[in-house]
Amino acid sequence: MRLKNIFIQLLFYTLFLFSTQVPANLKKTDSLDGYLPMFFNPQDNGVRLSEPHFEYDLSGDEYQIGGLKFSIEDFGIYSGLIAWVDTQGTYYYKDRVEFQLPKGAMHFGKVEVYSRIGRKLLELNFDEKNMQEWKTWKKKLSTGKRVTKGNRYLKILKDPNIPSEIPFGSVEIEQGLFTDVEEPIFYCVSAVNVQLKLKSKICSPPLKKRGGQFLPFPYRTTKTFVKLDGKNRSKGKILLKQGEEPRKLRARLKDGIRLRVDFAYPRYEIVDIIATAGSEVRLIGIGERPLGYEYLDEVPFSLWKLFYLEETYPNKPRYWQVFIENGGAIYISMLGLDLKTIKISSETYPVEEQRPYLKLLKSEETYSSRPKLEGVSEVGVSGFQQSELKNLEGNKIELTFPAPKKSEINLGKVRVEKKFVASRGIYRGYSNLLSGVGTLAPDLNNGQLVVLYNFHSEMWFNSIFGWRNRWLSYQKWGVDLKYVGSFTNPQTIGFNSLEFFETSLKYRFYSGLAYREATVGAIYKYFSADLSPGYEGFHGLGMFWSRSLFKILSDSISWIGIFDHPIWLDMHFVYFPVDGSGRIPHGLNFQTSFEAKVFWRPWFFGRFGLDYRNIEFQISSNQKASLGLVGGSLGFGILF
Repeated sequence: MRLKNIFIQLLFYTLFLFSTQVPANLKKTDSLDGYLPMFFNPQDNGVRLSEPHFEYDLSGDEYQIGGLKFSIEDFGIYSGLIAWVDTQGTYYYKDRVEFQLPKGAMHFGKVEVYSRIGRKLLELNFDEKNMQEWKTWKKKLSTGKRVTKGNRYLKILKDPNIPSEIPFGSVEIEQGLFTDVEEPIFYCVSAVNVQLKLKSKICSPPLKKRGGQFLPFPYRTTKTFVKLDGKNRSKGKILLKQGEEPRKLRARLKDGIRLRVDFAYPRYEIVDIIATAGSEVRLIGIGERPLGYEYLDEVPFSLWKLFYLEETYPNKPRYWQVFIENGGAIYISMLGLDLKTIKISSETYPVEEQRPYLKLLKSEETYSSRPKLEGVSEVGVSGFQQSELKNLEGNKIELTFPAPKKSEINLGKVRVEKKFVASRGIYRGYSNLLSGVGTLAPDLNNGQLVVLYNFHSEMWFNSIFGWRNRWLSYQKWGVDLKYVGSFTNPQTIGFNSLEFFETSLKYRFYSGLAYREATVGAIYKYFSADLSPGYEGFHGLGMFWSRSLFKILSDSISWIGIFDHPIWLDMHFVYFPVDGSGRIPHGLNFQTSFEAKVFWRPWFFGRFGLDYRNIEFQISSNQKASLGLVGGSLGFGILF
């Protein structure tokens, strides 16, 4: 029976082992595999960035918000017929409806279609995931390639009047959903940021059915208004200030278009700027995205993401890039319509050929207070500010810089050809843990209720004596110590007291920082106990698994205040085949635990878990000691 329990636990552990994800880094240059570029930050290189401002003009026949220009011609609902045939030769059909918006107007959103009298005909959501899926799928169809989907292939048949450019979004619907709709309709697309209480919404003008499509028609209304913060203002330029309350723009335009735009000081950072061919400059940034952006990294397909089992912490930013004319501007937004203008200008910019690269074995993270990174540079570089640089053989360099701030990004900087400054940030994490936990655990063998407490310390190493081997040393090893005591005297023979001392050596299969990078790993554990003569402890081997909470669970419990924080999961299983003297103890000895750490602060957390500890050994030829403790635990801890 106990062997069966062990098998079930191992099976459960194996399922979670394969759910571990290792996040992708920023796209690397092919010829510099394993290296990441240093960035030319605008602030370090004399590039002038204007204060962000919100500029709009809704007074004419063509409207403008920031760099977004639009008119009634940018709206429409287009339908097409999808047909596919399976391997048996049977044909299937579905309608596909495409919604058009001004290009770049929304990144994602909820679409609602209404009849003239306000009856809702359709409601659906578009997020970045299905937007990208549709773009990729439509590009394949436009090339005439066969698109395989299981045992069928897809072929699109649609009206030639449908625009060739990818519209806002597309969805398959039941055939004939709009067939009987003859009256004018309109649709609205909205996006919301609940945390910041911001919303963008744009509604199309009234649309009439034309040959199966719904297109704008000449329409005028006298019930028009454009209000900024409740005051009539058809155009304006508003300088935004950090920390001020969100501003509100509301409009109903003469051709029936309606707008709601909440906007505030932007949350963004431009981390890199270089000159490219011609008069263009390229910007790389994080946070709110500009018109015409593209991501630098591609998110690979993940089965776990498909089932909402992806990781939820840390929320690492994605880098975007955009190209503009020298002296031009970018228009960034959070929700699509709240476009803030930032003008950019400089007399001179660095170029790609001047960029140094740093070698990062696993990630942009470290435990070290003074990280040392190898790199390459094809041009002359030197240390800048507190960063020290050593030129090695050929084009190789070694950069050492202070990283005093834990739980933050620390920058290393170099001077490039005495003209520019390049930098790269590295996150410094916590390497040590201290915690105290209480456990209420009944003994399964005799029914005694046992109250345990333990004190736990843990330490992780950035490398072993500076050796940076990615398989055997770098961010691989950790040790922990644990003392377990009891407020209860044992009623089981063979145990003088319920007091244990445990020490473990851990090895991560995936390099990275504890409580930030998901991993599985191996454990060697030794625990000593106050047992009958001849048994002082046991040697054990096992595995552990560590990752952030699944997204589907995080979304389910985030409404509970204390759980609306990063949550980290740990699972351990250790089997003890021999005792402290190397003898086989003639019993089943193992420990297993499942625990969640809720980080209310980056350094302070609560611990919630389940533990099962089974100890058996032979006292004499006819007497056996047995202890089986299973219970729930609760405690607190700190990282430092």
